[in-house]
Amino acid sequence: GGQSDLAALEEEAMIQYANANFHPCFLFKLRGSVMPFAARVAAPCAICAVSLKLALLHFELDGEFWDVLGIEKGPQQIMSAAFSGLNFLIGFLVVFRAQQAYSRFWEGSTSITTMQGYLFDASSSLVAFCRQSSAPRKE
Repeated sequence: GGQSDLAALEEEAMIQYANANFHPCFLFKLRGSVMPFAARVAAPCAICAVSLKLALLHFELDGEFWDVLGIEKGPQQIMSAAFSGLNFLIGFLVVFRAQQAYSRFWEGSTSITTMQGYLFDASSSLVAFCRQSSAPRKE
C-alpha cells in the first residue's frame, strides 16, 4: 500500500551507517558527501592557480607582459589585492554561517521553552481533572 511505499522511499533516502564510530575515514566516504562536487568545482581553479604560479616562477614576466594584458600593476600588487578579496570573502562567509547557527540555536531554544510550557499546562490540567472529590458519587 501507500505506507509501505513511503517507508521504502524513506529507507532509500536515509544513509545507513555500519557503525557510529566517526573516525577520519568517515570524511572520505563518497556516498552522501559533498566532497565529489566540491572537488569538481575546486580542481579547475587549483589547476589555474598552480599554472599561473609556475608561469610566474619559471618565465621572466617583466613589465611588457603585464602591459599586454592591460594590467598596469605588477604581480605583487595583484597578489595583494587577490589576498585581500579572499580574506573579505572568507570573513563574510564565516560571519554569515555563525549568524545562521546562532539564529537556529535561539529558534530551537524558544521552541523547547514553548514545548515545556505546553507540557506543564497539559500535566497541570491532567492533575486538576483527575483530582478526586470528597462528595458522594451520585452528586
